[in-house]
Amino acid sequence: MKLPHKGRRVGFVLLGLLVLIATGCSTTGVKTVTVGSTAGIKSILVLPFDDLTKIYGEAGLIKCPLCDYFFEAGPVPPNAVDWLSERLVGPLGQQATAALITHGRSFDHSEQASSTVMLTERKMVAQAGRSVKADAVLTGYIYRYEERVGTPFAASRPASVAFSIHLIRSADGADVWFGYVDETQQTLSENLFNVALFWQRKGRWVSADEMAEAGLTKLLDKFPKQ
Repeated sequence: MKLPHKGRRVGFVLLGLLVLIATGCSTTGVKTVTVGSTAGIKSILVLPFDDLTKIYGEAGLIKCPLCDYFFEAGPVPPNAVDWLSERLVGPLGQQATAALITHGRSFDHSEQASSTVMLTERKMVAQAGRSVKADAVLTGYIYRYEERVGTPFAASRPASVAFSIHLIRSADGADVWFGYVDETQQTLSENLFNVALFWQRKGRWVSADEMAEAGLTKLLDKFPKQ
C-alpha cells in the first residue's frame, strides 16, 4: 500500500533525521577506553609522544602501533612532539596518584608496516618500563597536526589533529587504558551536534595547539585513578 504524499514526506524527514543523528554520533573526536585494572600501579614511566609520520608519511592512513584504530595522516610540525609531551606531563603530575618517571624515548619503530609492528612496539614499551622499574608506561603517538590556515575569524583551512595515548603494564605489556583525539574543526552548519563546542570556542577557528590541548584535557579527565 502506498503512503499518501504527506506521509511519504514525513517519512523522508524522519529518515533524514535518523541518518543525521547516526552520523553526528559516530565521530565524537575524543574517546577513552578502560581495558584493565590499575591495581598495583604505583609508578608510571611517561614517554614523549612519537611522530609516526616520520615512518609512514603524511598521506593515507596510519594504524596505531598498540591498538586496532586507524588515523588519517597529515603534516606534523617539528615542535609538536615536545609541545604535546609537555602538556601531557604537567597536568598528569597534578592528578595522578602514582609516581611519574619521565624519560626520553630510547627505541625506534620497525621501518616496515606489518602485522608484527604491534607486537614489537608493545614489547619495547613494556621493556622500557621494566628497565626503570616502573609498574606501567604511558606512551603517545601523533598521526596528524595540521595548523589552521587563516585567522580566528576567517580560515581557508581548519586545524586538524590526531593523536593517541596508551597506558600499558610493564610486566606483560597488557593494555590498561587508552584514549585518542581525532578532530578537524567544522562549522556549525556542517555538524549541528557541535553546538556546545561551537559556543565554547566562541565561534572562532582555533589553532592546532588549542585543539590539541583541549582534547588532551578531555582525555586526562578520564585517566584512571591508581
